[in-house]
Amino acid sequence: MEKFETSILEQLDRECGGEEIVSIGLSRWQFQLYFANSVHISAEEQTVFCLDGKRYVWSEGATNIPVGLLIGQHSARFELPSPFILQACFVSGDSLEFHTVESNWECIQIHFGSKAGVEDVKVF
Repeated sequence: MEKFETSILEQLDRECGGEEIVSIGLSRWQFQLYFANSVHISAEEQTVFCLDGKRYVWSEGATNIPVGLLIGQHSARFELPSPFILQACFVSGDSLEFHTVESNWECIQIHFGSKAGVEDVKVF
């Protein structure tokens, strides 16, 4: 899969800047974050949560991480600490790091919705 490039930051900031998180999903192999405008990010490799000043790491399965603290938060900006980490920063000061790796399998999918009948999905 691909490494993250700066162009994804521009698209995420444009589409999600100021948007509220309305839903989260957690399953055996996937963490999902949904914004009010229907954009959502699915992570399958590793997600690092920085919530209320504490750091948590999720890689699979059930967790006791307080992911519910994300509901209602608003996106401030997106950053790339490295080509393998996409960071979502929130107005509250909390953040999420979505990690990807070079492999044959997708680690991160970003769904921007449908425009002109074509689904816009980025895979990393």
